[in-house]
Amino acid sequence: MLPSFWIVPMATFLLCSLLPIAGWATPDRDREPLGLALGSAEAAAGTVLTLPVQPTGGSVLRSTGGSATGSAGRSPAASAATASSSVSLVESLAGSLDESRVASTAWSSARSPAGSPATPPWESRTDESPARSPAGSPAGSTVGSSFGSSAGSSAGPSAGSSTGSEKAAENCKLTGSHADCSGRRLTRVPQGLPANISSLDLSRNELAELGELAFRRYPLLRQLKLQFNVMARMHDRAFLGCSALEELDLFNNSLTAVPDAQLGPLLGSLRMLNVSNNLYRRVELGTTFSRLTSLRHLWLGGELVSDVRAADLAALRSLDLTIFSLKTGQGFRSYEPGALASLAGSAKPAVTLDCDLDAAPTAVTPMLADLAATGVHSLRFRRLFATNYYTGADDLFAPLPRLSRLRNLEFFRGKFNENLHYLILKHLQRSAVAALALTAVDFAYSAVTERPRVPVGKLPLRTLAFRDITNPEVLLYNGNFNWYGSLDTLTINNVNFNVVPCPAWAAMHRVVTADISNNRLTDSALLNVGCDYRGTVPLLRSLLLADNALTRLATVAQLAREWGALRNVSLARNSIGGAVERCNWSQPIEWLDLSYNRAAGDVYDCLPLTLRHLDLSFSDVDRLDLGYFARADRLECLLLSGNNIKFIPSGWRAPVLRFLAIDRNSFGVIDRGTFELMVLLRSLRADNNPFQCTCDLWGFLSEVRALDSPVRLEGWPNNYTCYHPAQLLGTQLERFRPGSLECDVRLVVLVSAVVTAALAVACLALCRRFDVPWYVRALWNLLRSKRRKLTRGGGRQFAPGGRDYRFHAFISYSHEDAAWVRENLMPQLESARPPLRVCVHERDFTPGMWIIDNIIDSIELSRKVIFVLSSAFVDSEWCNYELYFAHQRPAHDAMEDLVLLLKEPIRPESLPSRFCKLRKLLSKKTYLEWPAEATKQSFFWAQLRAILRYEDGLLLEDVGTEGLKVEEAGDKSHPF
Repeated sequence: MLPSFWIVPMATFLLCSLLPIAGWATPDRDREPLGLALGSAEAAAGTVLTLPVQPTGGSVLRSTGGSATGSAGRSPAASAATASSSVSLVESLAGSLDESRVASTAWSSARSPAGSPATPPWESRTDESPARSPAGSPAGSTVGSSFGSSAGSSAGPSAGSSTGSEKAAENCKLTGSHADCSGRRLTRVPQGLPANISSLDLSRNELAELGELAFRRYPLLRQLKLQFNVMARMHDRAFLGCSALEELDLFNNSLTAVPDAQLGPLLGSLRMLNVSNNLYRRVELGTTFSRLTSLRHLWLGGELVSDVRAADLAALRSLDLTIFSLKTGQGFRSYEPGALASLAGSAKPAVTLDCDLDAAPTAVTPMLADLAATGVHSLRFRRLFATNYYTGADDLFAPLPRLSRLRNLEFFRGKFNENLHYLILKHLQRSAVAALALTAVDFAYSAVTERPRVPVGKLPLRTLAFRDITNPEVLLYNGNFNWYGSLDTLTINNVNFNVVPCPAWAAMHRVVTADISNNRLTDSALLNVGCDYRGTVPLLRSLLLADNALTRLATVAQLAREWGALRNVSLARNSIGGAVERCNWSQPIEWLDLSYNRAAGDVYDCLPLTLRHLDLSFSDVDRLDLGYFARADRLECLLLSGNNIKFIPSGWRAPVLRFLAIDRNSFGVIDRGTFELMVLLRSLRADNNPFQCTCDLWGFLSEVRALDSPVRLEGWPNNYTCYHPAQLLGTQLERFRPGSLECDVRLVVLVSAVVTAALAVACLALCRRFDVPWYVRALWNLLRSKRRKLTRGGGRQFAPGGRDYRFHAFISYSHEDAAWVRENLMPQLESARPPLRVCVHERDFTPGMWIIDNIIDSIELSRKVIFVLSSAFVDSEWCNYELYFAHQRPAHDAMEDLVLLLKEPIRPESLPSRFCKLRKLLSKKTYLEWPAEATKQSFFWAQLRAILRYEDGLLLEDVGTEGLKVEEAGDKSHPF
């Protein structure tokens, strides 16, 4: 057993070990008070809806509230991409708002990285505080604290910035001028980082103390994050040399007192300080605080703070804070009046009171009374009653009407019942509050019902928001809905209600924006056949119904038939399918969000033609209706991301379209000139498609990437890659460079023309060289002759064996050689014994026949063809024809039947090109040459007669005019 003197120290140790219970650590997303988002009524001129264009798809106008978890659960993971360019449609969404009825609300509609709807800053701090670890959060912890969203000045690049080179130093990640050393289990401040860093993140480590001049190596520091460590001691000169430091985060450490002297070196620069969630028991501020004249954002308190004294916060009187947060623990017991009155020096502070008042509920009254003496603009109660419903008789919110500058009031978490609800609404009637938000409260009816009540009349609220309330009965607290009468903006997000009572529509006669996203509304619940919608919500411009269970777009069209002011409709993340009937939109709807539905291709039949903004991202759209886009002549922004569109047609006409997103689809090619009819197109997003790297795509890229192109290709070049052909798979389109000859049509035409011309010239030269035109004419004449024979049924019919000839020889000669033929050649042949029958054109041609036909017939009827060669023969056109036709003889061997008789010497190389065969014959075939000597002429004639009489051992005998008789030579001796 342990000695008794150990009991007290051990108990103390155990107590300190168990203090970091769940709910102590408050992430910085819970620190920003209501006023940051709601802003000031003086500055707000209207309920403004800023519509950023999101080429990657998804809804642009999002629900301003709702559970992020619920939204993300219903959104595909593909919606992670964020908008890269934006367009403001304020003139269409806020143009008709009455400025005298404006609630001071600014809506941001940017998509969050996870794909869930973004929420305004004042409502985003909805998570319960994570458990605080005395040793600091482990590496990789997702719980953090950051000033980023509310920083009044830049502190350098964020940890996620991609600018600048990245390298490791002291186990830290450097990105530009930002050093990220979080989660490294460091026990000391690293000294090896570049001296010019402006932002240093040392969160989630094991730093236990800061020594003297701990950051002297980094004189340019503007942002220092030390949250989630085990810091228990800081030297008074720890920050000496950091005269530029603007943001200091000491959230969730082990400090036993609020720093004072340590802040001395930061008097002129410090703008943001977070010392909340430490181990001090009092929020006593030293004299140094009164001299922090630049301080604008301050977070104080923690789970061990059990009382607040007026003197503790006296130093705040000399400061002009815009954000002030005070946190107390579950053991909070007392509040001294006058403590919060120290904020009187701040012109328009936004105050968050994270105080569990279960044990001291009446402290609310003096707190409000003190704030009445200040200029507080926004007030946020967090965990007002954390464990028990308030059932007391005290009128806790009686001073509320005295807060004359209070415009925004929010109750976040805690127990909320009918009794507390009544106490708040009763005094809101006479207050200046314009915006009321109930977020993540646990609502239930009060058990006390017998107390007399003053009826709650008309409330002056302009903005009313219910978010993340599990019990939808809170909406029915006031059954006549008279507290809706002055509203401009009504938000009901993630309340799980599935019906809209008929009186509610009539009560919202001044509502301009109704956000009923993230609930369980069905078509029948939204369009109640028992309700009369005539004359209801006459000023309603924006109806947000995202994340419900609607299935028909026609339901909304029919519901809004009587709402003439309606312009903007959000139906994102419902179950809307293809339209089965046409919709009758009686109002000029300008903005429609149908992202994350199952709209398919039939949805075009139910779309209004007056749209300026249309979002069909991730809606199973598989085709483009060019007819609809041509008729929708006001459409400026079209988002078709994440669909199944396989083809982008040419001639797509959209006269005023400026922003187009067709990324994450299934098409592979965009042709040059596809968007030429979109004369105002300025922003195009087409990444993450299976591009076919062809000349067509290259032509489009050359067009849109030209320096003078007005179209900006969003996302270029990171996610533009080739899918086909296989050898280019994964290649960025920026590196795709097809050959000029392959894709340049003008160059291809030029090269083709040059090649064609060269070939034509070459052909002409060859034709001229080889006298091709002459051969063509000769062939043409031959064919015409054959055709004439067939036409008149003629044509030579040869006897069996092909030997039915009329002449021994046909003599071809020129006119200049006619005398020699008549006087010498013909007598020698025809006077022979037996005589040889020869054919000459002057005597044997048939009168009346075509000359060509006579030549061909005579050659076919002659056994041999004798060519009397001379220079005149070469120059004769008809002789040339006769030589050509002789080559074409159908019978026997045309070349062997030719007898060449040279009347005068001819050199073969001197013959024209068309006599190529004759040159070959003279070179290879034996020919007869007419001798000039008379003594040799008798031998010449004997040779010629022998050639004509004998052929392959056969003797040709004359049988009269009917033909030639062929006999065997037998034993007759050859004349030679």
